[in-house]
Amino acid sequence: MSSWSVYLLKCADQTIYTGMTNNLSRRIAHHNRGFGAKYTRGRGPVTLLKFFPCASKSEALKLEARIKKLSRHQKLAFQLDISQPTPSKKDLTMKNDFTAIAVVLDASGSMSGITDDTIGSFNQFLAEQKALPGEAAFTLCVFNTDYRLVHDFQPLASVANLTNKTYRPMGGTALLDAMGTTIDSLGARLAAMPEDQRPDADRKQAAPARASSINTSHRPRQHSRLER
Repeated sequence: MSSWSVYLLKCADQTIYTGMTNNLSRRIAHHNRGFGAKYTRGRGPVTLLKFFPCASKSEALKLEARIKKLSRHQKLAFQLDISQPTPSKKDLTMKNDFTAIAVVLDASGSMSGITDDTIGSFNQFLAEQKALPGEAAFTLCVFNTDYRLVHDFQPLASVANLTNKTYRPMGGTALLDAMGTTIDSLGARLAAMPEDQRPDADRKQAAPARASSINTSHRPRQHSRLER
């Protein structure tokens, strides 16, 4: 399945930016860090208004060009005309045994005194999650003065432990920016997924829920909820 999409952003000056990408969450993070596109530099932070999944890059290029010709009002009102039958409630069942995990980890200078504790707690949490049954996708944001997306909806089994080389506290604290960007980007990714491929937040299961605690960086979670 193609991951290309066309998206509309609202800039801080209230103008609308239209773009296309094959990685929506990373592209939005780039815009907010000032190097996503020339137009959005100096107009941040940006907010995702809407996006349209496309079957191919060619289709995305055509749709992007079509939307860019519209007025601001027309862009805000724009919707794709998709002639498909309305899915039944059964068709909208989410994917069982699939969990989305997102961790926002403080890497500012204030953490330098507990670096080893943070690494150990994170790696213990990671090991506990890997030991549980079912499929999981893992997102990790590390922040200090800047926001850095380390893992973007990556299969949990392929996520490596933190080390003193990959986790080095320094700089200031941008907690609100990090949390907001992570929530927006993960929410956009989940919304773009077919309903039957999304993590199931409400199902009951015999296996223990994925939950743990990292003393220095997060609170216990439930399915599809963000770690903070």
